[in-house]
Amino acid sequence: MQAAWSTLAAMHAAHRGPFVALWLPFLIGAVIAALVVPLLDGADPTAAMSIMGALVAFGGLLVGFVVTLMLFTGHSIDFETLTYEQVDAYTRRIKYLLVSQAVTLLSALMLAVLAVVWMTLYAIGASLAAMYGVGAALGGFGMLCLVRMVWLPVQVFELHEAGLEGARKRAEQRTNDRYRH
Repeated sequence: MQAAWSTLAAMHAAHRGPFVALWLPFLIGAVIAALVVPLLDGADPTAAMSIMGALVAFGGLLVGFVVTLMLFTGHSIDFETLTYEQVDAYTRRIKYLLVSQAVTLLSALMLAVLAVVWMTLYAIGASLAAMYGVGAALGGFGMLCLVRMVWLPVQVFELHEAGLEGARKRAEQRTNDRYRH
């Protein structure tokens, strides 16, 4: 349990700097959603539920992709070919990538959960105020997912680049060893 709390503390410390990068997209999405929610109140129930169903599917798809990415982050490198300084730098970078991926994962989970909550509120005929609150949070997490999703291909590229660089160094070492003997 202590390791889990340490991980959460590290996540918090790693994202103190880019605070604006998290909250600005969230606030923009919340404002947009607050403007759209009243339009859904009088809309065809099938259309409103279809939109929310699409958000649940998007969130679920993103969750699956991010979990898979997190599982492979850091596994493509051969640490035997690196110096201590390189391993230290690589370890810090991998921890940063994992924290970033965890934030994206939590955003996608919240998107899917809030879409289900919104559908439930809509189905039971909850007050417009409740729909506004959940809708604004839903829009915030949706926008945050979209913004953070842009960085996922960059992270995938970075992971492959590290693995390929390790393979290149091993091939270089084998070639050098052949010509030395």
